[in-house]
Amino acid sequence: MNTGDTSLPTDGDDSWLSFPARLGVEPVEAPGDHEAMLTEPARLAKALLTAAGHDIARVTPA
Repeated sequence: MNTGDTSLPTDGDDSWLSFPARLGVEPVEAPGDHEAMLTEPARLAKALLTAAGHDIARVTPA
């Protein structure tokens, strides 16, 4: 979940904050906005790899 995402609603049943519970997953926060794959690709990749249980110490930045 991107901490700077303001494109989706943050209240009500359709809030992006309710997505993890609806999916039955534990949320992982990452810096960035709605377009994190474009604005923060390395940080997003690190957060995804960490959430998947990979050892990110072996990953080198591009």
